Amino acid sequence: MRETDKELKACAARLKLTFIRDNLEDLLKTATDNKMTVREALAFLFGEEIRRRNANRCSIWMRGAHFPVIKELGDFDLTFQPSIDPGLFREMCSLEWIGNGENVVLVGPPGVGKTHLAIGLGVRAVRSGMTVRFFNAKDLIESLSKAYSEGAFENKLKEINKARLLIIDELGYTPLSPVQTQLLLTFT
Repeated sequence: MRETDKELKACAARLKLTFIRDNLEDLLKTATDNKMTVREALAFLFGEEIRRRNANRCSIWMRGAHFPVIKELGDFDLTFQPSIDPGLFREMCSLEWIGNGENVVLVGPPGVGKTHLAIGLGVRAVRSGMTVRFFNAKDLIESLSKAYSEGAFENKLKEINKARLLIIDELGYTPLSPVQTQLLLTFT
């Protein structure tokens, strides 16, 4: 390894450019093989670092969302559910409603794709740089009830509300006690 390469690695490490640090030889070879100018090479190096950081962030946030499975909106078959207006579907997929602070409620009998659609919207939101948290209604209610009984309800609310998008699945399928209903209404 050249002395200048060692210096570049040290600089990358100091600047916390870990992808560049760990892949410097391959990145420089690509830049050289493609006869990049200095500016093109810098743009390439920084671009690769940014792409890796975005991929890492997305991976971490995807795990933090607690999706039961990963579903993509592109895999949602609108012909399977003809009651969904394609224009409304596209509008939901744009995610503008999140930025506007609007809610989306998916209503229908079991097996029509509500969970697939909800997860797909959540996955798209994560990939768009938003934090998401997915809950099964029963698990959310149990978590809120436990926090309430332990005197940690406010902390639990703060933790849950850190997510930009909150998805509550199977809300109508779980019978609620009066206390659980009040906790859920306080939460939402």
